Amino acid sequence: MEFHPDTPSAEALQAALARLTPEAQPAWGKLDAAGMVAHVNKFMELYLGAVRMGGFTALLARSVGKVFLKRVGRTSPLETPRNLATAPVLRVASGADFEGEVARFAELLGQMESLSGPYKHPVYGVMDAEDAKGLVRHHTAHHFHQFGLI
Repeated sequence: MEFHPDTPSAEALQAALARLTPEAQPAWGKLDAAGMVAHVNKFMELYLGAVRMGGFTALLARSVGKVFLKRVGRTSPLETPRNLATAPVLRVASGADFEGEVARFAELLGQMESLSGPYKHPVYGVMDAEDAKGLVRHHTAHHFHQFGLI
C-alpha cells in the first residue's frame, strides 16, 4: 500500500507526542489531550488484537475496508476528513490519565513497529505488516494534527 508522504515515521510521532500537554486544546472534535492519546492507543490495541471489533462495524469493515484503507492511505493525514463517526470499540471518554496514556502509547507503538511480514489484522484479514504500521501512523498523525503537533 502506498502512503502519502505526510505520513510520519514512528520516531516523528514520538517526538510530536513529547510536545503535547494535558491542557492542549483540539482544533476540532470533543476529546481532550489525554482522551485523544487514549483513542489512538485503542486503535493500536485493535490492530494488535487486544481489542475486538464486533457487530455491524466489523462486517462493514471486512466488506469494504481494504478499498477504503488504500484511499485513506494516499490522502494526507493533514487532510483526512474530520469528525467522522468513531467505531464504538474505539470511543473513549475525556478525563483519561494523561501520563499513563502517553507511556502506553510508547509501548503500543513499539509493539506495532516490531511487526513484520504477513500480518493477520483482526478486522481486515491478512495484510502486510508494513501496511498496518502505516495505517497506525496515518491515523495517529491525523489526531496529532488535531492538536497542532504535526
